[in-house]
Amino acid sequence: MRNVSLDVDDRRLDDVITQVGKGKYRIPEFQREFVWDRTDVVDLFDSIYKSYPIGSFFFWRVPHDMWDFFRDVDELQQPSLEEIQRSEFPEISFVLDGQQRLTSLYVTLNGMKYADTDYSRIVFDLDEETFKVAEGKADHLVRVCDIWDDKREVRDELEGDRYEAFTDCNDALTKYELPLIIVKTNEVESVINIFERINQKGTRLSRFDIVNANIWSRDFNLRSRIDEDIFEHLDQIGFGEIDRGTVTQTLALNIDGTCSTDAQKNLDPDDVRENWEDTKEAMISAIGYLRKQHGVKRSEFIPYEGMIPVLAYYMYETDRRNVDPDHQEQIDRWFWRVALSGRYSSSAQTRMTEDSKLIDRIIAGEDVEINFTPQISTERLKTTNIKRSTSGLRNAFLCLLARNRPLHFEDGSEIDLTENEYADFRLNKHHIFPNAYLRGLDYSKKERKSIMDITFIPAELNRRLSDTSAKEYFGRLANDVNEFERIMDSHLIPHDEDSGIWDNDYDTFQEQRAELVYSEFMELIGEYSALESDLRNDPQSAVKETEVLVRDFIDTELTLASDGGTFWGEVPNDVNSNVQRRISEEQDSNPEFTVDSDRDKLDFCNVMDYAKIINARWDVFGDYLPSKSAVQTRFEDFAEFRNAIAHHREIDRFTEMDGQVAIEWINSCISEEY
Repeated sequence: MRNVSLDVDDRRLDDVITQVGKGKYRIPEFQREFVWDRTDVVDLFDSIYKSYPIGSFFFWRVPHDMWDFFRDVDELQQPSLEEIQRSEFPEISFVLDGQQRLTSLYVTLNGMKYADTDYSRIVFDLDEETFKVAEGKADHLVRVCDIWDDKREVRDELEGDRYEAFTDCNDALTKYELPLIIVKTNEVESVINIFERINQKGTRLSRFDIVNANIWSRDFNLRSRIDEDIFEHLDQIGFGEIDRGTVTQTLALNIDGTCSTDAQKNLDPDDVRENWEDTKEAMISAIGYLRKQHGVKRSEFIPYEGMIPVLAYYMYETDRRNVDPDHQEQIDRWFWRVALSGRYSSSAQTRMTEDSKLIDRIIAGEDVEINFTPQISTERLKTTNIKRSTSGLRNAFLCLLARNRPLHFEDGSEIDLTENEYADFRLNKHHIFPNAYLRGLDYSKKERKSIMDITFIPAELNRRLSDTSAKEYFGRLANDVNEFERIMDSHLIPHDEDSGIWDNDYDTFQEQRAELVYSEFMELIGEYSALESDLRNDPQSAVKETEVLVRDFIDTELTLASDGGTFWGEVPNDVNSNVQRRISEEQDSNPEFTVDSDRDKLDFCNVMDYAKIINARWDVFGDYLPSKSAVQTRFEDFAEFRNAIAHHREIDRFTEMDGQVAIEWINSCISEEY
């Protein structure tokens, strides 16, 4: 196995399905036949929709001379070997583990038949938000393949909750990430060995297993050390489980200053053994601080698990069990800014590495400006779904509640949030306006899932409240319970005479509580930066200032790269043509107009021209920006936001949020000197 290498990567489901369609991922001859029935597939989609992990996928990057060893499955309608050889990037990988899952996803998302079974009959129930097999038709049932294709003629026939359920499902499917482990070797015997090990007793390897295998030594077993030194402690304090990969991320940050997948995979066993005790203590201290200071009473509450390695890095570098009082304000602002900005919702390991550099500056005594733009509003608080376990905002709200130390409604005792029941947010649990009561008033399921109707309620009390109206229950408490106001305040529940609970007015209550929670969040994140103020109060200025920033950035860097000479000859041809056309149009209307420099020409670029210039000269700009794809995505969001403002078009809240994030992202990536 000396000539075997393993790469680990996360790929979006839409990218993986595209590669299957292009014939890049194939079933090898030694794999068994596809045997899953449609009920198995329904369970698989249910896990994806709920953001649950469905296991790693193992692929073997096949050497060219073995490409024809795949099994040609007619039902999958993949390109022939000759077509792949003629393609721009000819490449084939065999599925070593994950064939059943991958085939299930592919045939269902494409609405195919396989072995006389019609997988297009797997549908999504828009009312119940569940997957099922349906032989007939109904208005509330939509084929999963139609949702995957975002079929307009289906989507546009829907209204209200059903329309939103359709788009939510499409979003959940396309953005779901699969952990891929790529085996690279020319040795068939090694591949068969791996295949046999993977399939022993149906056990699948995880990303951690791969990292652990690379650093394993006879006298140090990382899995055992994690179980004994960290997991046992977390179990004792009622914190629950964390991912073992969080530990390898922490080790990589502490040892190499980066937690990239490559850094984890290339950890040196001696370095791991030497730094284990300090890393273990740093992680335990970090989790202790999160529990005490920020209400992360259980692992399920943490907005992003990537926060643990970054805070552990602080503990490791300072050799402390707690945060230095001189650093606390900045560390706490970092926590809430990350939680409320969605910063770790994508490219998390890149962001974690960047934030470790912020930690270095804090430790060095710098006054670091932590200005990740919060993506919150009262409207977003009302529409955030309590069932979405991957929502950073949902979990930030749970932390906010927990740090307020909520009290039992009837006896005033502090609620023990380490109990398992507080990690389960089923629709009939923890609701201020009981679910059954709201259902009787014809509120939709989506309206009954708002986090603004959630607090921590012990199971025995919740059972007694199942059909009681808010007015009836809280009215009784106001008369019978001492310190009623203190109890209600501990749950962030508005209770003055205008509160919606006294009229059983769910809509008014949601609005009032959203305003209260929003105010609490804003106090925690600290003052707005000048950019954030512009984004809220004068977005047109924020757009203009960001465009000038980008132009100056491009001009400065390309001028330096060309030793002070002209750089315009290096820009893509289509950008140059568009700029020349715009300059000509300006000169037609103003004959005295002249362009004297490359910097002047940049003023005639549009937003996407900037992205093309940056990506074409990645050798110059790659040190400032995380990836070409990130540049493309962020500048597209910026362009859409910018154009809507420039043309005075109505801006929906998603375009506005994406545009604000893009502007903040651009400003954070580009050095302050520009």
